[in-house]
Amino acid sequence: MATRKKGQVNNDLAQQNRTIGERIMNSSRIFSGVSHSIHVVPSEICPRDGWAVVSNTGSIYVHPTRLADPQEWAYVFAHCTLHLTFEHFRPEYQQKWQREWNAACDCYIASFLRDLQLGEPRWN
Repeated sequence: MATRKKGQVNNDLAQQNRTIGERIMNSSRIFSGVSHSIHVVPSEICPRDGWAVVSNTGSIYVHPTRLADPQEWAYVFAHCTLHLTFEHFRPEYQQKWQREWNAACDCYIASFLRDLQLGEPRWN
């Protein structure tokens, strides 16, 4: 019988929890209409201590080995999806006030998700 290394087991669990988190977000009525246009891609593009990077093309590049609860992943996916649906990638703001714009968008999304009670943020 083949044995699996601990790292592989953790990676499998990370993938499983990400998939469940994505399903949690997609099952929410508010996200069901946009979930078809979102593409989740495990990628090394994420910083070592990061969760996900969202692009203006609809791709969410997720940390390939981050181990987290499904509810935490649901929050991450919802957060990234809201950046897209609220059109936070507007070039006129990104060019002039990128840092301020990104901070304001993150604060708005955090407040929105708190009110929506979807997923669970991890503050670390």
